[in-house]
Parts: sequence; C-alpha cells; structure tokens
Amino acid sequence: MTALALLQQLHECSVILTPSPDGTVRCRAPKGVLTPVLLDGMRQHKAELHAMVEVFEERAGIAEFEAGLPRAEAEARAWAYILGHLLPQGCVQERDRRSHACPGKRKGRLMRNVQ
Repeated sequence: MTALALLQQLHECSVILTPSPDGTVRCRAPKGVLTPVLLDGMRQHKAELHAMVEVFEERAGIAEFEAGLPRAEAEARAWAYILGHLLPQGCVQERDRRSHACPGKRKGRLMRNVQ
C-alpha cells in the first residue's frame, strides 16, 4: 500500500493525524480502528505521512485564516488539494470499499504517536 492510499484509508476511518516538529505523527482514532496492519503501514510510511499531513495543515490554515473559510470547509479544500496534486493526472481509482472497511469504528478515540 502506498503512503497516499494509507492516508486515504485512515481519512475514511476518521483517523486524525497531526504532524509534530520532531518528525513524529500524532494519531487520534476511533477505538478499534487502528489494526496491526494499519499501524505497520503508518510506521513504514511515517516520513511520507508526516510530509502530507504538514501540507494538509498548511493548506487548511491558509484557507481558514487568509480566505476566511470555516475550518470544515478549509479542511475539505485542503484534502481536495492533497488528492489533486498527489494522485497521477487522469488516474481514476476504483476501490472495493468492503476491503477497506474500518474495523471496530466506535465513538471512543485512541491517541498514539507513530514512532
């Protein structure tokens, strides 16, 4: 799985990633969502995830504070920017959503640092 595909899957599962200045990625996830496979992927692609999440946060902040957009709209536009600039041009990805279901999606959240 590529770093971008992993980021998309985490986003679909309501996982919130926050970059730290020291290069780690802070993670908030609904209880039961972070499977060992996802955690291994996050460790494997830590640097790429950190870079993409930093770009996302920067774009969302610019849209929110410079354009005066509500945070939710700013984040939606930042997400669209990430997908539009990181996916190959003209690439249409068909995915079987059943294979990317979010296990154990519940209300509780889990905090973790990806080391």
